Amino acid sequence: MRPALDPASIKEAYFQRISRAHPDRQGLDGPEGQADEAAAKLNAAFKTLSEPSSRLRHLLDLLGIPLQKNPPANLTDLYFELAGILRETDLALVSVPKNTSPLLKVRLFSKVQETQDRLDSMNQRIVEIQTLALQSLQDLDAQWPPDFPPSTTPMQLQQLQEVYTTLSYTSKWLAQIAERKSAALQLLLASD
Repeated sequence: MRPALDPASIKEAYFQRISRAHPDRQGLDGPEGQADEAAAKLNAAFKTLSEPSSRLRHLLDLLGIPLQKNPPANLTDLYFELAGILRETDLALVSVPKNTSPLLKVRLFSKVQETQDRLDSMNQRIVEIQTLALQSLQDLDAQWPPDFPPSTTPMQLQQLQEVYTTLSYTSKWLAQIAERKSAALQLLLASD
């Protein structure tokens, strides 16, 4: 298994295999339970291999490398900054429905919009970090040995772990930002 895989190749291989193993074909290929199990395994494999951080986690598990529990040192400040913005956003979102005064609502909606702008800025910064991590993954993959288990250097394994941790955290952070932005948008639309 390689650190980086071509998404189109993954999708093509998945569709070839799922067309043969799909439960709708169970009458042709064997008992229904086997087809359901095979399709479920293929779906799980596709999901794991399609998402870079899931794929790297699987590779690290295969190599017996422990996962880091904390954000990478270079992202610690960003971690705390994002936590503050998310907390402010949550407080602003919770405050708006409780206040029925039109003047107070205007001030709170202004606060929600301000936090939205900060979330947008943070989102852009995180996407840039994620893009750099994906480029590092491509660079690491270019040097990855073809054998499995690979005859990698400790430095390559450390780089793999760092890229995984960066991708894992940035993916989680982007999902948290998207969740807050969606909640704010629903709130703003409901108030009109």
